[in-house]
Amino acid sequence: MNRSSTSNARGLNDATLPPPTRRGPARVLGISSVILGFRRYAEQLEHWTADRDDIDAVHIRIAMPFAVRAASATWPLPGGWDLHSYRYLLLSDLVIRRWFHGAIDCNRFDVIHWMTQGNAKSMLRLGAHRHLRHAVNIDGTSDLDWKEFGYHRAARRPFRRVERRIFEQCSLIACRNAWAARSVHEDFGIPQQRVMVARSGMPLTMPSKWDAPRETPSDGALPRIAFVGNTWARKGGDRLLRVHQERFADRAELHYFGKGHEEDRSARNVVWHGFIPHDEVVRLLPTMDLAVFPTNEDQLPRAAIECAALGIPLVATRLAAIPEICVDGRTGILIPPGDDAAMAAAIDTMLADPVLRERFGRAARELVESEFDASKTFPALL
Repeated sequence: MNRSSTSNARGLNDATLPPPTRRGPARVLGISSVILGFRRYAEQLEHWTADRDDIDAVHIRIAMPFAVRAASATWPLPGGWDLHSYRYLLLSDLVIRRWFHGAIDCNRFDVIHWMTQGNAKSMLRLGAHRHLRHAVNIDGTSDLDWKEFGYHRAARRPFRRVERRIFEQCSLIACRNAWAARSVHEDFGIPQQRVMVARSGMPLTMPSKWDAPRETPSDGALPRIAFVGNTWARKGGDRLLRVHQERFADRAELHYFGKGHEEDRSARNVVWHGFIPHDEVVRLLPTMDLAVFPTNEDQLPRAAIECAALGIPLVATRLAAIPEICVDGRTGILIPPGDDAAMAAAIDTMLADPVLRERFGRAARELVESEFDASKTFPALL
């Protein structure tokens, strides 16, 4: 059950906390980031603990003060030398450790689930509570930042020193992709029995577009390409727009879902949906013919999993954990990072072959049902 869920940890009290002595269900504290894709994961975690009779859960959704967010903002320095994640690590610790000196009594919990390691430095201050078990939920590691994303190795060392201590003190490192799990074991030397892949599961409440009733396209209707993302340049939205206008403006509509960009109303056959409610995005996505994720830096975009769950074939960057959902030649086509010619060739292949799009789309849905079904992934974690 969920005893309480709040973004104000200092407001917790006897009525909203488990008893100081365990008499039944495991007493679990979830401390979760709710930025970007972490919000959906945190919401799903709360959903799946709600009906568990063997869990007495308190969920804290981290809402950092403006001063912390401002002081840890990114600066325009290459290679990770702005140290923004390390600054956030230190500043979040100043906030979270106060919770454990105030409203949160560690004797009221058996397990703390931290999401992510960037919020977990305060764990290192709780060593005196030897009954406590810690689990940290991650989607990548500092080593992967310099191996995959061009960060300077030395720039990640301060964060890595704390990260290693967090991993070493955890009973479980839950990784939302196999890419991160390999790094925890191989780069940090954490035994495999303490590492699990706990994927960002999707609630499969909607059928695949191939199994749902479909409207017959009107004569002359163009295929639709979807781009879903809120950080325009990082996710390659500008590059996709350029490729579309140069190569496909007369062959396909390009649909943009998200924010973080200026709408170019002069662009031909481009539909700017903007930042609309998630339910509306999910309603519109099945009308798309393919989804393109030409990202420059991402672990595994949740939007790509959502598109695959709806049976939409993918074109995506061969980067980080993305090949775990865009399986080249099975659920879509992978392209090298930053390669616009390869992106154009992949889109051209997809547009020219409706049979291929359906084959990839059906396989994408099957992969999500097998590996990313929330009804399997979250119970396995819990």
